Amino acid sequence: MRAENRGIVSWSKLLCIALRLIVIVRNALLFVLIFLFTLKGAVALDYFNVTDFAATISFSGSVELIASGDFDVQNLSLVLRALPQEGNFTFTSSQAVMQGEFEENQVLYFNYSELREGFEYVVTLNYTTLLEPVFFSEIELLNDTLYSEELASYTEFDEFTTPDPVVREKASTLVLGNRTRLDAVLAVMDFVHAYITYDLSVGDDLKNVSWVWENRIGTCDEYSVLAVSMLRALNIPARFVHGYVYSGETNDFGPHSWVEVFVGGQWMPFDPTYGQYGVVDVTHIAFSKTKSARFEQVSISYLQRNARLDASRPTVSIVPTRAEQGSTGFTLSAALDKQKYYENDYALLTMDVSSPQSRYTLLPLQITTTSAIQRIRNVSAILVEGMTERAYELLKTGQTPNKQTYLIHPVRVRTPFSPDVSLELEHYPGSAQSTLEQALAQIPSQNATPYADVSVTLFYEPVVYGTQMTVEMALTNTGNQELDDMRISANEPRVMVDAGTLFVNEKKNVTLALVFDLFGEKNVPLNITYGNTVLGVFFVSVLLVEKPNLSISYDYTKQDGAHSVSVEVTDVHNASHNASISLAAQNYYERVHKSNYTFIIPDRAIDTDIIIEATAFDTQNQSHSIREIIFVERTLLERVWLALVRFLSALLA
Repeated sequence: MRAENRGIVSWSKLLCIALRLIVIVRNALLFVLIFLFTLKGAVALDYFNVTDFAATISFSGSVELIASGDFDVQNLSLVLRALPQEGNFTFTSSQAVMQGEFEENQVLYFNYSELREGFEYVVTLNYTTLLEPVFFSEIELLNDTLYSEELASYTEFDEFTTPDPVVREKASTLVLGNRTRLDAVLAVMDFVHAYITYDLSVGDDLKNVSWVWENRIGTCDEYSVLAVSMLRALNIPARFVHGYVYSGETNDFGPHSWVEVFVGGQWMPFDPTYGQYGVVDVTHIAFSKTKSARFEQVSISYLQRNARLDASRPTVSIVPTRAEQGSTGFTLSAALDKQKYYENDYALLTMDVSSPQSRYTLLPLQITTTSAIQRIRNVSAILVEGMTERAYELLKTGQTPNKQTYLIHPVRVRTPFSPDVSLELEHYPGSAQSTLEQALAQIPSQNATPYADVSVTLFYEPVVYGTQMTVEMALTNTGNQELDDMRISANEPRVMVDAGTLFVNEKKNVTLALVFDLFGEKNVPLNITYGNTVLGVFFVSVLLVEKPNLSISYDYTKQDGAHSVSVEVTDVHNASHNASISLAAQNYYERVHKSNYTFIIPDRAIDTDIIIEATAFDTQNQSHSIREIIFVERTLLERVWLALVRFLSALLA
């Protein structure tokens, strides 16, 4: 009876504990869901492969009338570049407005025959668009420049795009070996995308190509200016596109510019800022396409006497209402050539894209992975020639920070018109199993493209005394293109060395000085870049050891007829070390493992040089010593007494 009761109590306790655990787990899950829901609004959206998009777009602005004395404003015409040049839309306006054309673009006109006061306006658009691939049947040769008069005007320079000789020369160098216009365009776009560093501090003032080339920074306008200038230098028609785009950095829409190039018998979009070629994502909403880089959202004209009109820059709001991925008939597959890769190893990524049509189409190809993996070929687009096309990317591993474990690097491959493909690259400690030449040999010759690669050998001491060290780097350009503006940098400690240009097969030695704040083990990643492209990351593993900085102080005394030397050893770093002191003279040696001690000097060591030596051991059990020489001298009385003793000893002998 008692045993049965105890059993019932035990099961009851277990049941209560289980119920409590369920409640705890439930509450934890609710907390996580609430947390994720709260964060949902702050997460950047991804529109790369959205094909069906809708948004509400609103423009609001005002016209201010500034008058003095009698005034009369007549025939006012305000042009608002607020209509998307692609897709479908309907609009409403708070003021009377008319749709029309201005400089070959669809615009809105506010027209007033007479005006005696300012006004405000709000234009609201319901916008929809379908992202579609650009199909074409032929690709022009690079030297095919028989353009119509209208098309030829898009090869002419203006105040922003007139290139310096160095820009012309670089454009010509980029397209060496390229037969088609499309190959040349892709070469220019890849160069511009890597050459310029995005920097909002450039501001709203539009810069010309000379400024962009020299400073290598800018916003989307500067990317577009350099791209159009280089394309026109190659006699390729190119124009500017001004509009708005979604930014994952701000999680909002903002002003943007990109480029259209006449290729394949039609105008094709290229965004050198975002690196999207042939197709740009659905959030690229074009409001104007022009020959010039200059763009004004609002322009105004009127007849007036004693009056002035100011038209404010409109406030633009874009709110997406639909973003869906539809079926387009494209398929994407990808695979790595091996299951395991080791340090500084090469992985061949093979990608196949199938098209629903037999004509040409150019698609942006997005490959993302961790920062520890280097992309060698930097494939950014794939030209599908017919039903199926294959592209190749080379990925290079770096060193593993921990020799006891392996890493898994996610690799994602995307095009705008197919589901993503996700892979895993397993990265193990150990020597590489393949070389660059072996990896390249797997790529068919027709797919061979320029690639950048560098071989790096590091020379440095793995154990350094102090907080400063020197790293010698031997660099060899093992790719097939010259590497401009090579730099070696570290973030902690912050240091950068400019290595200049490294030509194909050229070898160059670079010295890097690293200064640290603290002692101990350091694992420093060194970034090797050319332009804005990362070639690789190499690790310097070093142990910084504090070297004892010893100092000896001593005091010689004589008391009660005995000579003594008091010695103290200190470390100016105030670090604790295992110290010892030794005294040595003729026929005399004494050593103690202490940092301070008083030695009694025997009579035989007096009137001779005595060596005081202090030794300390660092954390690596390496000894460090310092020595002083003192002379222990007898007093006059001791000398007289010693002489007398020796005289008497001689008489008695």
